[in-house]
Amino acid sequence: MGDEAFIRIPYSSFQDFIDNQGKGDITEAEWACFFCVLTDFDRFQKTRDPVDAAVAFASCVEWRVYPPDELLAWVGEAFRDLLSRPSERSDIPKAFGFKVSRGQTPPFINHWNHNGRHLLLTKVAHTIFMFDLSVEVACEMVVMQQEWLQPDIKIPAVETVIAQYYRQRKPQYKGLEEQFQYVYGEQNMDDLRREELLEFPTLAIPSDLKKRFSIQ
Repeated sequence: MGDEAFIRIPYSSFQDFIDNQGKGDITEAEWACFFCVLTDFDRFQKTRDPVDAAVAFASCVEWRVYPPDELLAWVGEAFRDLLSRPSERSDIPKAFGFKVSRGQTPPFINHWNHNGRHLLLTKVAHTIFMFDLSVEVACEMVVMQQEWLQPDIKIPAVETVIAQYYRQRKPQYKGLEEQFQYVYGEQNMDDLRREELLEFPTLAIPSDLKKRFSIQ
């Protein structure tokens, strides 16, 4: 962890950030920082889940950003509740609202399952944006890439990822295209596209893209 001073986010929510992007004087690095922190904070605002609160708070620390007031208040109330019950001070998970019934998956396991799916579908959205591909082709490329990069991890089948993108996540991830465009700005996109293709196994790259970017 670095020693940089914490900075304040000049936005009240993720939607406020999206509505006002391009306004004000923030650097590209600050934009990326605010995007990551507010994405996690937005999830906590919608779910009020203690795991999402922990993720959002950790994201603030990682990015050296002051936690939003709403998140600080939630964490403060949890500690106040913990300190108000001396006999139960060792039961921190209970004070923070973690509930696990017998036979249920522990909450942090559920988080990692969700987070892995989120990263996979974000990669699909990014691949669609970069190469103007259909959902089906992009999903196949990403699944093959992840199987190649992580041979010891079970990656969902292509059909499963396609279904998740269409049925569960498409509106959310389709909205990322505008954000990707903001991040990349006026950069030479063809150079970036070729660099990205080199991160895929050759078999995963469609023949027209191989020809276009001279990839053997």
